[in-house]
Amino acid sequence: MNITRFFALTIIVFCSANYCDLTVGTSFAQDKTNTQPTQSTESDTSSNSSQAGIVFGTTGAGLQYIKRFDNYSGLGIRLISGYFSLSNEMGVSDVSYSTNLELLNFIAALDYKTPIGISFMAGLSLNNNSVTISATPSSNVQIGDASFSPLEVGSISGVIETNTISPYVGLGLEIFSLANLSVGLNAGVFFQGPPQVTSLTTTGFLSDITTAISQEDIDNEKANINNELKKYNMYPVVTFNILYEF
Repeated sequence: MNITRFFALTIIVFCSANYCDLTVGTSFAQDKTNTQPTQSTESDTSSNSSQAGIVFGTTGAGLQYIKRFDNYSGLGIRLISGYFSLSNEMGVSDVSYSTNLELLNFIAALDYKTPIGISFMAGLSLNNNSVTISATPSSNVQIGDASFSPLEVGSISGVIETNTISPYVGLGLEIFSLANLSVGLNAGVFFQGPPQVTSLTTTGFLSDITTAISQEDIDNEKANINNELKKYNMYPVVTFNILYEF
């Protein structure tokens, strides 16, 4: 997914959510005015609130929107988007892979704010997460269960992906507030399941004549990489946010 399109979609969703709230709230307020003309303005304006701003942390940088259904039950919705990119190294058997991680996430969660200010969140995350891997060995390496020379291997490239939709749970805490501005902390986790290698290819000098590395060798290497990835079945979410209440 194109990053620009992702954030454009995020902004549209946030604005649409706020527009729906304003539309419903305005209609509801008009009905209340017609039926209860003597009710105070303060009671109307304190019935619900919205917050919007920026968020940054282990899911990268993005936007956050919170809408409280009312200030008495503490119930609301929380929408969070994020983009994150990181390059690193990963060793599997005796192959050292260069990795490029890209995370694109959109969280939609029910939010309950307790009287002491801690929020509990539960919802779903829409993910477009992937890791591209590559390696160009300079010495003999083991691919799957067999050993190959650098000329036979050439280069190795592949893609690792996670589930598109993941359950999400988390906690939210307001650390500091001044007038309509606040700084908060979110801590939670994606239950994304173990990442899986969706493609893995090699290029060697024998590629035009015969396949130096068999499909069985590649499948065994996929299994080796997937075994290394089992420990990443959950992704920690720790983010800070700066929000404006309106």
